[in-house]
Amino acid sequence: MYKILVTEVNHLTGKKSEWIYRNTYKTTQAAEKAAYAFNYTCKAYDNTAKYSRSTRIIKEFSHV
Repeated sequence: MYKILVTEVNHLTGKKSEWIYRNTYKTTQAAEKAAYAFNYTCKAYDNTAKYSRSTRIIKEFSHV
């Protein structure tokens, strides 16, 4: 099972936050497809980033 780790950065304030998306995925392909929708960058007219969101796929380990 795979999960998506989302990293959000506000470049104006320098605030960075990370969180794990609640859904789980059985394959890496399904997780990558969902993670692609999370990636986002907001830029000003002078092409400097104001806000960005990036993702990573992480493997979920079961605790038995």
